[in-house]
Amino acid sequence: MSIETITPGKKYNIIYWPQGGKGKRKKVTFYGSQPDAVKHHAELCRTHHLPTQTNPRIRQLFPDFLAYYKNERLPGTVDSVALTYNRHLLPFFGDQPISHLTPTLIEQYKTKRLTQGVKKRTIDKELSALSALIKLAQEMDLCNPLPFKIKRFPAKQTKPPIPRIPTQQEVQAIFDNIKGDKKKGLFLLMYDGGLRKTEASTIRAENIDLGNDLMLVTGKGGKQRIVPIMSTRLKEELEKRIRETEGGYLYINPATGRPYISIRLAIKEAALRAKVNKDVYNHILRHSFGTHAIEAGVNIKALQGMMGHTTVKTTEIYTHIGGAFLKKEGEKIKHSRHQSGILPPDIPSPTKPP
Repeated sequence: MSIETITPGKKYNIIYWPQGGKGKRKKVTFYGSQPDAVKHHAELCRTHHLPTQTNPRIRQLFPDFLAYYKNERLPGTVDSVALTYNRHLLPFFGDQPISHLTPTLIEQYKTKRLTQGVKKRTIDKELSALSALIKLAQEMDLCNPLPFKIKRFPAKQTKPPIPRIPTQQEVQAIFDNIKGDKKKGLFLLMYDGGLRKTEASTIRAENIDLGNDLMLVTGKGGKQRIVPIMSTRLKEELEKRIRETEGGYLYINPATGRPYISIRLAIKEAALRAKVNKDVYNHILRHSFGTHAIEAGVNIKALQGMMGHTTVKTTEIYTHIGGAFLKKEGEKIKHSRHQSGILPPDIPSPTKPP
């Protein structure tokens, strides 16, 4: 084993022989503690000993990966993954050859992001993007398969908290305070139509059937579904956008010339102006649509089709997070117990004299 100390406790050169004593010597710069450097060296010697046709660095593979992703995913998803790489993955992993990735480096990345206050669920998504690039490199025969699995956080640690759903009045107040006509339109697609953020931002004029009040929506995995236009204000908004665009994407961000990635900031600022004291974001509008639909008595199978859920179990979550729905159902139990004599009859509250 050979480890050269560059900066004690911070930077080391690790020297090892991937193919054994008679093979070519490799030198890798490692940033971290001395114990981690020793551990990283042991992992390199133990796991990376097979010859590869090439040994590209992560940064070299990224352009091809992004080109592949553009053919396989919606524009909003591509933009989100590109942002993740440029801001986080490439600065950390970019100069690493794939054969130099080890569990220690993965854990270092997770630790770094945690100290930055990033949620474990977000870090898992970032590591999924890294895994997708490595998988493509393997399929292109540019590297050997990793001898280890990139470890995510336990599922119970990444489960999102139950969202606090805004009431219909609160949603309306937020909508009234949104600034920007296009952002209002995206808001309506997510709340009045129940669309996902990317589905809303990539809706196209040719996929709107105003005569029959229907939208052809492309969702996850390229799956398409028919969604009814369920409000007059949404139909009027779509009519307006179709007139103005005359084809193609209806909601182009003038700053980028591409579909919007997110209107989260606009929603949060509108909530502040509306004095709605709840965490609001793009997807909470879709959650609100599903919850308010259940509260209104919409058939759950019909709602499943509208929202594009693969199984009805996903749709059923809205029966668990709708406070008004649960309260209404609870009143049925209370009424039944009154009727059976288990509970005494309700005594009306005394009214104040006029």
